[in-house]
Amino acid sequence: MINFRSVRPEPKIIRTFDIPDVSTSKLKTGHPVYIQKTEDIGVVRIEFFWGKSKLHQKKSFVATLAADMLFSGNAKRNEEEIIKKLDYLGASYQTDTTLFGTSLVLRCQKKFTKDVVDWVIENTV
Repeated sequence: MINFRSVRPEPKIIRTFDIPDVSTSKLKTGHPVYIQKTEDIGVVRIEFFWGKSKLHQKKSFVATLAADMLFSGNAKRNEEEIIKKLDYLGASYQTDTTLFGTSLVLRCQKKFTKDVVDWVIENTV
């Protein structure tokens, strides 16, 4: 067995790439949208952010729990059904709550973006 701390790894060349510019737009509701063109990458990352956070909660962990419960089920579907469909579409999600706001991050293949967003909106709103 090799002690990984005693054997220094071989350095590798890091492939460089250009970071695409970010363009901004607004929805009809006035909410800002930030778009980055990534045609050569087959994955989309979508982040929904709202300004309710730990600063707005009356008790500890309420904001975090509320974000984590986004996919816990609704009147139509239970948590397992919601998660299985996201998994079937090859999507993943992550919630995060900070002092400044709460976010929901979705990742999926570009070809399933509309399906994933529609599914999330249908089952969380």
